[in-house]
Amino acid sequence: MDLIEALDHAEVTYAAESALALKRPLLTAPAGGDVRSSGSTRLLAEHRAVLVADPAAALALL
Repeated sequence: MDLIEALDHAEVTYAAESALALKRPLLTAPAGGDVRSSGSTRLLAEHRAVLVADPAAALALL
């Protein structure tokens, strides 16, 4: 399981692609509406990541 919240850059794309290739769930925190969460927003829009609102919810998925 990988949790991503980041800018929409090649590094984020590479990390997401690597996690998905390994069949690992890709989680993201709610987008904050600023540029720092643009990668998260894109992954959610593409249905490639699952929105997890709080850390306890992420742990429940283990």
